[in-house]
Amino acid sequence: MVLKFAINWFKMNSAWIKEFPDQERRHVVFYDQLINNTRNELEEVMRFIGFPFNDGVMKCTLANSEGPFKRQKENFNMPFNNKSMAYMKIVKEKIIKMLKHKTLSNA
Repeated sequence: MVLKFAINWFKMNSAWIKEFPDQERRHVVFYDQLINNTRNELEEVMRFIGFPFNDGVMKCTLANSEGPFKRQKENFNMPFNNKSMAYMKIVKEKIIKMLKHKTLSNA
């Protein structure tokens, strides 16, 4: 099941890259980077959409990071095994490579 979702995720991101080949018109946020490096990722998103970023924005984000939409940690079971994690890493790296190219001809 994870592999099927990885393929669909790849197809969706590939379609977006094709639709917006100009790197100035797209910004991709990877969940793991947002979680592991929240400040830098949020700053990049704010810069992309043309909003100022400061400590107040960061404090507001952290103060409001919980909500009814958030998955309860105690109920979460990691669906990935080592094989599917390795596959996801390959798929993510391919998307990152595509994002760095101005065109998809080399992807």
